[in-house]
Amino acid sequence: MSIAGADSPQRGSGALVSGRVVPPPASPHPVATTDRVGEPGSWGFEGRRAVAALFRALGEPSRLSLVGFIAETERCGSECVGHLGLTQGRVSAHLGRLVACGIVSQRRAGRRVLYRVADRRALDVLSIGRAIAQDARRADPGHVGTS
Repeated sequence: MSIAGADSPQRGSGALVSGRVVPPPASPHPVATTDRVGEPGSWGFEGRRAVAALFRALGEPSRLSLVGFIAETERCGSECVGHLGLTQGRVSAHLGRLVACGIVSQRRAGRRVLYRVADRRALDVLSIGRAIAQDARRADPGHVGTS
């Protein structure tokens, strides 16, 4: 799974998931284009805290990979373990963090727990982040991603 990479799709054309472009999903949530939802300072402590938790959850490469993997279709925990190649406990912790911040949801199917992307807007956030990172890398190739 590659959210970031050299072969980026055009902005607005979708997210790159496992080597292919997945079109942006229709969201039941309207995307604010002119109303900027206020400046972060006006969100209140709990709003800033929730947004920070979301970005911390997305700020780990293994979790980014999981989101892309789960975006393709609903997956069980063992598939996620196989995808990442990490221990079951580590993958479970990553999935728990993604569930806690609302990016991923889970449901029980018999003895298995299945995971899926709960809010497709998270894929939009990843696509936007990828575009910003690529633009920054083009502007200063020696600086971005080296710290």
